[in-house]
Amino acid sequence: MPTVLAIDTSQRRTSAAVISDGATLACLRREGGASEELVTAVNEVLTQAGVEFGGLSALSVVCGPGSFTGIRTAMAFAQGASSAFDNLRLLAVPVFAAAAFGLYRSGQLEERSVFALAANAKEYFLSEAALLSEAGSDTIVLADKVTCCERSLLPESAICLDEDIELSPGAGACAEAVLAGKIKILPGNLATFAPIYGKSVNAKTVAERAAQARS
Repeated sequence: MPTVLAIDTSQRRTSAAVISDGATLACLRREGGASEELVTAVNEVLTQAGVEFGGLSALSVVCGPGSFTGIRTAMAFAQGASSAFDNLRLLAVPVFAAAAFGLYRSGQLEERSVFALAANAKEYFLSEAALLSEAGSDTIVLADKVTCCERSLLPESAICLDEDIELSPGAGACAEAVLAGKIKILPGNLATFAPIYGKSVNAKTVAERAAQARS
């Protein structure tokens, strides 16, 4: 089965987890940003899990929405690691994919669910996830675009994610399930970093892109 190292630097803390066969072998959170804590966190979680870097099947990075600097630092780290290990797959896991997969595993993901993540004190990122089941195969379909709305306009049905949510275990489990062929995540099925690396992810740019899409 695939063994995945997942790292999350999209929110306030740096977290890392090692997932194999759907089980969390190790998980830790460190206070502080990615530039100070990421390498230490990765080394510690691999040691706790008893896994060497060369034994990993993939490295998944939570790709946002969230801290532009944190996400970019994690992706740069992952790309550097992949240059040393040819067989290491790199997967970008959106926050909302990790959240939707977590509900899916617990049997709580509805046919259509709306997720919200605080962008700042007054705005929230929004994304919709749909669950499709056909011929014994399940697919989580995320909205093509993340939108942004004011707090007062949040849908009553929205599932609000805490900005301190622990994402690395869910992101790793999501990536491991995709690699094992247990589920599909659309669009992109957890794409590689090329489409999103280096692009700013914040409330302003998301709102601008949403406005452009509507025009």
